[in-house]
Amino acid sequence: MKRLRSLVIVTLPLIAIVAAATLLQSQKSQKQNPQLTPLEKAAEDFYTIVDFNKSSAKDARERARAHRQNMKPTKGVDPTKFAIDEARESNFGGPPTDTPNEPALPKSDAVIIAFVDDARAFLSEDRTSLTSTFSVRVEELLKANNDLSVGASVDLLRGGGGVRFPSGKIIREGSSGRPLPKVGHRYVFFLKFNNDEGQDYSIITAYELYYGKVLPLDGIGLTGNVERQYSAYRKYEGAEEHVFLQEVRNAISQ
Repeated sequence: MKRLRSLVIVTLPLIAIVAAATLLQSQKSQKQNPQLTPLEKAAEDFYTIVDFNKSSAKDARERARAHRQNMKPTKGVDPTKFAIDEARESNFGGPPTDTPNEPALPKSDAVIIAFVDDARAFLSEDRTSLTSTFSVRVEELLKANNDLSVGASVDLLRGGGGVRFPSGKIIREGSSGRPLPKVGHRYVFFLKFNNDEGQDYSIITAYELYYGKVLPLDGIGLTGNVERQYSAYRKYEGAEEHVFLQEVRNAISQ
């Protein structure tokens, strides 16, 4: 019996190590030999969907969020001409070529470790853009802000998602190289606080923590190549979780 117990104690860590190695190797293989078409990867990266005929936002927070995502007023430009309708096709822009490279550990209003419990998409008030909301549970505060606390549920936002029309057609939008976090996964989130009635945060970037390893959320575009402007995030791909978290804490303290 003692021998069996010892075998179990030794085996479990090995299983975790093998699982992490397998996942990292799978990601590496996919990056080198993409098996998904750009549209298939888009459906995976921007998986949240809202029904086009869904009733409008009901509470103050939802209304503030929908209003915030409206097209910026521009003289002589009619936003209704850019509203999403069934005649359009999916659209996934990349960063402008003159956009500077983003740092691996960006300056943020808050940095948290959290689990993603839920995800949903919504249309802007003027129906020109799609955004996704993620309900997360805070596990640890690496950099606190306002009313954030361990165990609290917080809403995080990121551009992208899909809209389903009555015909069944789905149109997706998003930014290539900036996919959406997955429900049930655990991340380090770098956040920007939105100082309005939305009471939420926007995701600057995130790193998934999986079996003691680190997997950057951002960087890989829909064609399987690394977007240059987000390439710094790949620095921590496969890093040890404890080493990465210490670097994050050091960066915050400075």
